[in-house]
Amino acid sequence: MDEQEKWQNRWLMGKIGFHKNYVNDYLIDNIDLLTGGKKGIKIFVPLCGKSIDLKWFADLGHDVTGLEFCDVAIKTFFEEQQMDYAVSQMENLKGGTIFKSKEHNIQVYCCDFFDFSSSIAGQFDAVWDRLAFGGLPPCKHKQYSDILVSLMKPGAQCLMLNNENDPTVMEGAPYHVPIEYMKEIFGDRCVIRTIQRGDSMEDRWKKKGHKWFHWVLHHLTLK
Repeated sequence: MDEQEKWQNRWLMGKIGFHKNYVNDYLIDNIDLLTGGKKGIKIFVPLCGKSIDLKWFADLGHDVTGLEFCDVAIKTFFEEQQMDYAVSQMENLKGGTIFKSKEHNIQVYCCDFFDFSSSIAGQFDAVWDRLAFGGLPPCKHKQYSDILVSLMKPGAQCLMLNNENDPTVMEGAPYHVPIEYMKEIFGDRCVIRTIQRGDSMEDRWKKKGHKWFHWVLHHLTLK
């Protein structure tokens, strides 16, 4: 079973402890850093699941694009947010469809992230990556970074929320993402700053044997 099948099964079985029914506090605290205080910018949210951050962005007046390979997550998002939506096939995107809200500036591509490109959706003013990078296996990180950077306009802002944890305790996501590793993957193309760090320990991590678990928010801009 590959990574996508594992995540698809988690959505189908409701094993989505990573999903939160509230807007992320780190995002709220740093929204002006992401948007530059501007309205109506294009924001990209990779591997978005059914995150309510999408609607929060739209309610602030922004044009929001999400990407998620699991159609169950996308349909659930629109249904839970009580939004009417239309679904269209994407001829220029391998096996891809796009879900568009009929009332809000929200669209979500249903596809493999690694088939996505700026030729499909253009480039973005801002990127909000909440555990997308850190949720992928390390063998995918360089390819992910190449695509993410290509989707950023000159002057674009990216906020990336990762976890730091003891990688010897367990295998799999969420992966330990220290700043040194961020610089190894993104440092040749981006300036990286650590903005916030805080405790993210939950009972599920304690049960796995973790002694510490941290949120870490990074700010990326193109060089």
